[in-house]
Amino acid sequence: MFITSSSFRTLKKSLKKDFIKPMVALENSHSPIHNTLKTATTFITIQQILQDILPQGSICHVVRFQEGELVVAVGNAAMASKLRQLVPSIAAHLHQQSYPITKLKIKVMASLAQPIEQQNTPTISTKQILQSCHQAYQTLLDTYPDGPLAETLRKILSKTAM
Repeated sequence: MFITSSSFRTLKKSLKKDFIKPMVALENSHSPIHNTLKTATTFITIQQILQDILPQGSICHVVRFQEGELVVAVGNAAMASKLRQLVPSIAAHLHQQSYPITKLKIKVMASLAQPIEQQNTPTISTKQILQSCHQAYQTLLDTYPDGPLAETLRKILSKTAM
């Protein structure tokens, strides 16, 4: 038997219609992973709502959502303070999306802080630093009268001779 193009299309449509998507199958199952998937979906949805409310570039992660209590983690105290100011609008947005909250806890976790961008500062070698220190000691010695400090400066300069 040969497969014609029309019979192939019919076969392809029937296979496509009978195909069960894995995530849909898990959502409809009663296995233990069903609850985990449901929790993850809830966290992702709440995370997206928070990202829409918060200022651009803010890092905030949902830690727990249980019985109306939402726990979020932020990278620093300033972000936690900003989040506290936004609690009424956060509660309103979440309530509109069918996630009513009665309590919002904010935890500061330094590991979530954004890395500070390195500035393009010129690198100074150790030799350059030692030379400038040596020159500074020499200038101090030249301007300071003889005495105990001058002796100490001479000893330092003799040990760090360039």
